[in-house]
Amino acid sequence: MFVRLAFAVAINIDPEILIVDEALSVGDVFFQAKCYKKFEDFKAEGKTIIFVSHDISSVAKYCDRVILLNKGVKLSEGNPKDTINLYKKVLLNQSQNIASGQVLADAKEDGTKKLWKSNYELNPQVNEYGTGEAEIIDFAVIDEYGSYTSCIQKGTSFTIRSKVQFHTDIQDPIFTY
Repeated sequence: MFVRLAFAVAINIDPEILIVDEALSVGDVFFQAKCYKKFEDFKAEGKTIIFVSHDISSVAKYCDRVILLNKGVKLSEGNPKDTINLYKKVLLNQSQNIASGQVLADAKEDGTKKLWKSNYELNPQVNEYGTGEAEIIDFAVIDEYGSYTSCIQKGTSFTIRSKVQFHTDIQDPIFTY
């Protein structure tokens, strides 16, 4: 209730700059809808909104420019799509030392025998099933930028790669996900 009150006061004093720090994560869907409507109104009036959030969808939808911080260090500043893509890599620890500018993991064939799945944190309690006549020995999910990912945003395209080892002859195999 306190957050709702604070937001209501902030938007009704007609600020030039509105700072919203994770406030929308505590509200119900109706409160959030009202807040986002106010965001649109403020943007139309040319006002500045500093929106602090981990909600990728909201950042993509409402922000024109994004700054990515990691442990207090600015990693990136730019358009929402590119910065969100980098954020997902930071979340998934798919890049090593991004702050030093090293190249991010991408899904291009590099000639090594490194397993694709080594780019992912695997579930130690995986529930496997089947007859054992075939086995998925490697897999990858690749985003529209050609990078390994395990976080897929609504409305984006991705590719699933899998290497399957067949232990017996199989007529007309069926692959499902």
